[in-house]
Amino acid sequence: MRVVSEWYKAEDVFVGEFKLSSTLISAIGNSQSYPVTEDMYEQFSDSLRSEALLYSGVLYLGSSPQNPIIGDIKVSYQVYPEQEVSVVAMQQNGRAVGFTTTNGRVLEILYSGFKTADQIFATEQTKNVILTWVIRGAGIMLMYVGLMLSVGQLARLFSWIPLLGAAVASGIALMAGLLSISLSFIVISVAWIFYRPTLGIGLLLVAGFLVFVLIKKAQWMDDDDEISTEPPPPPPLPVP
Repeated sequence: MRVVSEWYKAEDVFVGEFKLSSTLISAIGNSQSYPVTEDMYEQFSDSLRSEALLYSGVLYLGSSPQNPIIGDIKVSYQVYPEQEVSVVAMQQNGRAVGFTTTNGRVLEILYSGFKTADQIFATEQTKNVILTWVIRGAGIMLMYVGLMLSVGQLARLFSWIPLLGAAVASGIALMAGLLSISLSFIVISVAWIFYRPTLGIGLLLVAGFLVFVLIKKAQWMDDDDEISTEPPPPPPLPVP
């Protein structure tokens, strides 16, 4: 493209007397449209004005803004004005920089508007909880896909039988889902027992219940097979 997007970031940005780090500056939001005025347009070079038209506060690179065609480009500007922000960082020689915690995570947080420390950490904790469960859900889905790829192919052996094929496929999918959830809960609970015993033990109990359901399901299937394989009783003998 003749024009590509560009970001111009200020280096000297202060909150009070503290200069923000590059990471905190990048976290500033609430941008506003910055229209191009006639005076600004007159300061452009003749070569640029011959190619770009001023139209509704933006630069239009094309023949006619009223009749745009493929290949025309509209150039607009956004600016981040001076605003109130709330920062969580470490004060160091007049600068606000990231603070490295004992677990190696760097705390360097900026929110637009006024927020108390409790509000910021509560919001961050909520984000972490949501992200954690999203990752856990993705792990459960990956385990389910892996189980289906490994044992789900058994359903193909019975797919040619109208009713039995669908029943076997549903049973395998159900058992793979329960097994993936139970194994995932076991891993999660073991990891959580040290940090949050109540949550870890609770998840371990849920995993144990799911394993119990799987075992019972397998026993019921075996019992059904034994019942179905027994020969029918002989007919009664005729009375002379």
